[in-house]
Amino acid sequence: MSQETQPHILVVENQASLSRFMVSLLNSNGFRTTLSPEGSHAMKVLERESVDVITIEPIAGITQDGAEMSGFDLLKLLKKHERFSQIPRILVSRMPLYHPIHKEDIEGEHVLLQPIDPEEFIQKIREVRRFSSFDPVA
Repeated sequence: MSQETQPHILVVENQASLSRFMVSLLNSNGFRTTLSPEGSHAMKVLERESVDVITIEPIAGITQDGAEMSGFDLLKLLKKHERFSQIPRILVSRMPLYHPIHKEDIEGEHVLLQPIDPEEFIQKIREVRRFSSFDPVA
């Protein structure tokens, strides 16, 4: 399968060991990946490349001075953006996200908690692609 026909997954994760694990797992299962350490970088990737699914660590990218965009900030932008709102997303989190402060942010999103089960992760990627009406070529 050529790179152009491989499903393209954008991984938004700032933890180096987890991002290496996710990218390796996805690549070994026939997916093409792009890694983004935080939200503003992810938006730049989306402006220039088509992706089939985005995995987002909701707190990825938060710095002490708050200069970078968090995964939650990215999620809010994606939902408002006409071109990117239909891209399927999976939130991959180190902590439960069901706190009332994040209720609106995660409504309708797919959520996986860490530690990641490799089979469940790949199954969820395939599932959200299969049931999505999103066409990355459009």
